[in-house]
Amino acid sequence: MSDAAIDHIITLLFVAVVFLMICAYAGKSMDFQNRCEAACGVSQTLTPIMDLQETCLCDEGQGKWRRQEISR
Repeated sequence: MSDAAIDHIITLLFVAVVFLMICAYAGKSMDFQNRCEAACGVSQTLTPIMDLQETCLCDEGQGKWRRQEISR
């Protein structure tokens, strides 16, 4: 195999690994969103990233948000 072919294979493997990592993160994030919605009940939810981790916030009305602990 030529060096160019090996470079293309390595590039494709790298792209595939990054794509799979993004898909795994998206799945984990959707799972957290679903657990947050279940914990908050009928309230609206937000799941911002705070301190480098997702946080579950439940709407209490009148601009007040309550942080809800979600087991990891």
